[in-house]
Amino acid sequence: MISFLKKWRSVKPENEAEQPVIQKEQQIEEEASEGEEVQGSFIKLILPENEWGPLLEADESYVFRFAFSELPELEPGVFAIDGYKLEQTMEGFSVLGFLRNNMDKQVELEQVPVVLKDAGGAIIARQLFNVREEMKVIPAQSGMPWRFTFPYASLAASSGDLSAWRLEFHMQDGKTQARVQTLEFELSGETWIEQQARIDEQIATDIQRALIKTEGLVHAIGANTVMKDNGELEVLVALRNSRDEAVLLEADTVFTVHDATGEVVASHSFDLSGVELPAYSATPYTLVFPQSSLRKQNPDFSEWSIVQE
Repeated sequence: MISFLKKWRSVKPENEAEQPVIQKEQQIEEEASEGEEVQGSFIKLILPENEWGPLLEADESYVFRFAFSELPELEPGVFAIDGYKLEQTMEGFSVLGFLRNNMDKQVELEQVPVVLKDAGGAIIARQLFNVREEMKVIPAQSGMPWRFTFPYASLAASSGDLSAWRLEFHMQDGKTQARVQTLEFELSGETWIEQQARIDEQIATDIQRALIKTEGLVHAIGANTVMKDNGELEVLVALRNSRDEAVLLEADTVFTVHDATGEVVASHSFDLSGVELPAYSATPYTLVFPQSSLRKQNPDFSEWSIVQE
């Protein structure tokens, strides 16, 4: 289950200038009338149009104009991505943002790989965006509003701290950056797709190997562990039912994790009431052990196990 709040403002990485907080009650100066270019960070805002007219509704234009005027100053010779407002919808995450070009020449785009990061710098979602025809060219010293939509299929994590967040480009070297001087983007998406495929394949292999040894049992098979920045331990398991009938799990089910030394890393009771395991099945499930349940610092997860008590 995706555990995110509904709306957030973006922030800058720690090594960048802090972005001013935008107050809703503030107003755009009356001089910035509809259709005019607005100055922000010493570059101008362009509101895209096509042969049928403006692509943004009047209220959207108002929001983008004001948000653009509040962006931090952008150094010369840089192409940047800035997030302004994030909302969770039925389809995924919708982010209002900007692409800013403070280079001496125009930038022509076809595709843009963008990642959404949480407060701890972890990647929450990643998506390769195809550029609309009327937005392919961003002139020198100008910026353009964008709406980035990350469908749930693009999520790279099931939870995250979005009390603060930011958008960044995914580069060819595998790094992510919000400010770049060369547009060496990773356009194929193979970097993260292949990596995730290898992880998924290894997890599937480990589970299959464990299933052979557990006929007739109802238990948890460990698949992957992640020690989160907030001190929680996230454990991906397969809840295995190798019986010939469905099994309904109980409200207080205790799971204990052991590391390579055999020592207990964490133990916690989970409410699994309502979780039904079909006959002869392995159901993926994520267990989040709170920091208070951890009993060992710096565990060795080169080998580990999880036991249902």
